[in-house]
Amino acid sequence: MRQTADKLVYEDANCFIEYDFWAQGGNAAFTVTNKTDKDLFVHKNRCFLVVNGHAKDCDKTSEYVLSNGTALTEQLVVIPPGSYKLIGEYSIFDQVFTSCDLSDKPTRRRPAKIVFTEETSPIHFTNVITYSLNEDEGAETRVYNDFYISDFSNYPKSQFISTRSETTDCSGATKIVYQPYYPLRAVNKFWNIYGQQKVLF
Repeated sequence: MRQTADKLVYEDANCFIEYDFWAQGGNAAFTVTNKTDKDLFVHKNRCFLVVNGHAKDCDKTSEYVLSNGTALTEQLVVIPPGSYKLIGEYSIFDQVFTSCDLSDKPTRRRPAKIVFTEETSPIHFTNVITYSLNEDEGAETRVYNDFYISDFSNYPKSQFISTRSETTDCSGATKIVYQPYYPLRAVNKFWNIYGQQKVLF
């Protein structure tokens, strides 16, 4: 797995699998890009998000109803050659982490931080992705993308989220746009807000 400026990327002979965790609670969704010259099939009933051993289907159940009223569950995602699809709907960890070693009173000068190794991390998560180059079972490739939390940092909300002005050219006119800006943003990080003025990420 490699990291670029805007994504984490896994690659094999048939596909790219890409992540951007940055969201409240952590975005576990991923895109699958088909590198081949024929359809690629993602088997949703064999794809899972596993957090500390708890496995969840990577997509919440997708159902469609036939004209006779029969409900069917969509199990195959078909990705045409040279294109991609977004898969997954769950958060990684949407709870507030607490530890006696992590101050709950961070300041702008002294944000709090606790660091883990892979062995000591309290949170491990894996995306298990099963795909094939045909619709038949028995010829699937299974990919395990493993991750763990390497640190938690506790920041005042005012330091975590700011407002940035941008100059936008609208038909030759100059316009100042104000929008939320996250100076600490990174594709391998995510965050949770607790209380009214504090952020854990």
